[in-house]
Amino acid sequence: MRMNRWLSASLALAALPALAQVRPFPSNEQTGVDIDRYIGNPFASPAKVTHEVMLKRSILRHGDPHKPGEPGAVLEYRKDFAVATLLPHNRTPLVQTPEQHILFIQSGRGRLDNGASYWDLREGIAALIPPAARHRLVNTSDQPLLMFLLTWDSPPEATPRKDILVRDVHALPIAEKNAHWSYMAKNIFHPSDGLHPNEKVLIVYMAPMTIGSPHPHVEHWEEVWVKIPPGDAHLLLGSEVREMPPNTAFLAPPNGQTVHSVMNLSRSKVQSWFYFARYTQPAPDYKDEPSVAPKPLPPTE
Repeated sequence: MRMNRWLSASLALAALPALAQVRPFPSNEQTGVDIDRYIGNPFASPAKVTHEVMLKRSILRHGDPHKPGEPGAVLEYRKDFAVATLLPHNRTPLVQTPEQHILFIQSGRGRLDNGASYWDLREGIAALIPPAARHRLVNTSDQPLLMFLLTWDSPPEATPRKDILVRDVHALPIAEKNAHWSYMAKNIFHPSDGLHPNEKVLIVYMAPMTIGSPHPHVEHWEEVWVKIPPGDAHLLLGSEVREMPPNTAFLAPPNGQTVHSVMNLSRSKVQSWFYFARYTQPAPDYKDEPSVAPKPLPPTE
């Protein structure tokens, strides 16, 4: 018995030099990072008009995340990420824009068309609209059509699609399981859909009372987490925690030191996040994800 205790103690002492090499990441006070600069919500931005009739409020927008700047102006590769609203029975004109868009429907019902074919819009529908692709949005209901709207210029390293691509998140499998402890992800769009080779867009789910493993990201790594309604969550950036109500987003500070995580502290509800990222390395590709087929547009349209 004594020999076993001595052996256990000796093994513990032998491990001390290795343990001493494991150092915690610095606090926000030590790094001097202002995490609130990397967090955004739509109520901090004025309402603007896009597509002539849609109202939008930016959550995060273009800026330099590696230097001090305005709160929310931290997106290195994107122009704007916003919440957009199409009022009941309104419709946008049939337009073409030089930018690329991704929209993700939060609530309401409507229709997306290209002048010849259309797709039904409802909660959980995501659409990738390539540069110069004709598109029109119609609200067919008595309730607002609410969506996330991501806008950016397609980079020269990407070969964008020619046509609109639509996916229903409810029809997709969970492709990434227990990433960073607790993240369960469905892949919406990825490089083979015409994105940059290092890009992907996900919906991430977390079971009740779970947390993701905190970890940092290096310079020029753009990773954004956005809380999907309903329900509040919490986020961790470095040594500080913030509440994360619906439509709140953060960019993980790309400084190699500030760890990040999201937390679902609910005891009974699965929570979800809209996630988009541009890495410093190729992103995993998924070429067999099902898409939503368009329907012929009636001649009267």
